[in-house]
Amino acid sequence: MVPLVRFPFTVGRAGSAGLVLDVPGIWDRHLRFELDPREGLFAVTEGKALVRHGGELIRRHRARNGDEYQAGSVTLQVSLGEPDRQGLGFWEGVLWVLLIVVGLLQLAVAWSLLVD
Repeated sequence: MVPLVRFPFTVGRAGSAGLVLDVPGIWDRHLRFELDPREGLFAVTEGKALVRHGGELIRRHRARNGDEYQAGSVTLQVSLGEPDRQGLGFWEGVLWVLLIVVGLLQLAVAWSLLVD
């Protein structure tokens, strides 16, 4: 498994490629993965390289989890990793304070009902 950490991510024989594959049928720059923040991840063939998805040649294809791409003599499978969890910061703190206040109010009401 190779994580895609920088985009565009290139697959090919060239030493500058993100994933170097020295196998038959792979060009120096064979396939590129691009990330469009609005539309998602795309697999794009470089130059006149041949890449198949589902048996059909592609030029640009929206990559989804589990997609397989046949490039030369290798099959590349897209597997999405775990998303980075970002803390909610300020709003998470406000929610916790609110929950604690509601809990304390409930305890105060219960206590006042028991004492009377």
